[in-house]
Amino acid sequence: MARLIASQNSATTDVLGLATRISKILESANGRQRRFLEAAIPEAMMIQTTTQIPASAVIAMAIFESGYGNSVLAKEYNNYFGMKAFGSWTGPRAMNMPTRDNGVETTADFRAYPDLAAGFKGYADFLLANERYHRHLGEKSGVKFVSKLLSSGYCPDPQYLSHIQAIVQKHELDRLDAALETIVENKESVAAETVAPAAPPSGTQN
Repeated sequence: MARLIASQNSATTDVLGLATRISKILESANGRQRRFLEAAIPEAMMIQTTTQIPASAVIAMAIFESGYGNSVLAKEYNNYFGMKAFGSWTGPRAMNMPTRDNGVETTADFRAYPDLAAGFKGYADFLLANERYHRHLGEKSGVKFVSKLLSSGYCPDPQYLSHIQAIVQKHELDRLDAALETIVENKESVAAETVAPAAPPSGTQN
């Protein structure tokens, strides 16, 4: 975690602010929940800074879908988001897993990943590869991002967003979004200043 924070390579105040907010998030949990947050936060941070998918949305959805990493799909197959293995999926599968579709008990195949990092990256890749979800990138609020996913057909559960809102509020995950956004904006500002051409000195003769 410390190495990832330091790797943000931003102003000291930005990095300290990020570290403080992560500490507050971790203080909101203990035991298994805290251990899951410790593992999930670095992956969610990486996803936000590389794809613009809000970290709070990633973490909250993983918590809700996997029960803080305690579901069978999460523990045995590193699928923290309940992603099914539809026809286009060519990777490993968890076969004939019990699930519910629109309240009806059934079975389905789900995606399987080698580790937590791959599972989180797989979720991000899934959103990026689907135009109906990809178009919502850039939404800075995790809750609003999830709301837009749902409006685009992500999940029919009418209570899904309420669960996400409760998780974000419980752990103050939106603080992470804001801290990372500040770091990215400051990096872009510094980069723009670096590449801006210098004005010619006054009175230069051509």
